[in-house]
Amino acid sequence: MKNIIITLCITLLISGCAAVKEHKDITQKIDTPILAGIGDLIIQVNKEKNLPNAFGKSDIFGRTTPTGKIFVYYQGTEGNNAVFIRKSISIETGATTMNSTPLVFNTSDTSSHSGTINGQYYSGNSTTTKTNIIPAAGSTTQTMDNSAFKITVNLKDKEKFLLVEGYKIEIIKASKSSIEYVISYLDQ
Repeated sequence: MKNIIITLCITLLISGCAAVKEHKDITQKIDTPILAGIGDLIIQVNKEKNLPNAFGKSDIFGRTTPTGKIFVYYQGTEGNNAVFIRKSISIETGATTMNSTPLVFNTSDTSSHSGTINGQYYSGNSTTTKTNIIPAAGSTTQTMDNSAFKITVNLKDKEKFLLVEGYKIEIIKASKSSIEYVISYLDQ
């Protein structure tokens, strides 16, 4: 009966897990005007995915592992164009639930003792419990630097914006030395 319950629980956990998905977030504020100078970071997009389990599904505890970063820097103006540099890195951690989870188990030892003291009999038991932790095996992270490239936005266009990984960067005003912009979600 115990084996049937364990098998049922494992089956439910495996079938109930979602597919591994990628998530993105940024370090800047959304829908708030931001002022930046030449060389300043305009947006940083952090990409990560759910930690995959042994069956290729998402970790049931919600753990994640990084997959990359995208950086966009302001470079000033050239004529009627605002100039940006977009740089990205890809990250492969090789992390899974199997190599990222420590093994924790308890051991206990019981000792019995008895004897006589001054003609009186005694007996007793002592139990010592110890928690043992075997650290996670870990994984090897590889970072690949993708090439940087230049992006220009015509400041005379009616709509002055730049799209980056599902985010819209709308230029309010730009000069040779600074830029004012607002970041919003692309699907708004």
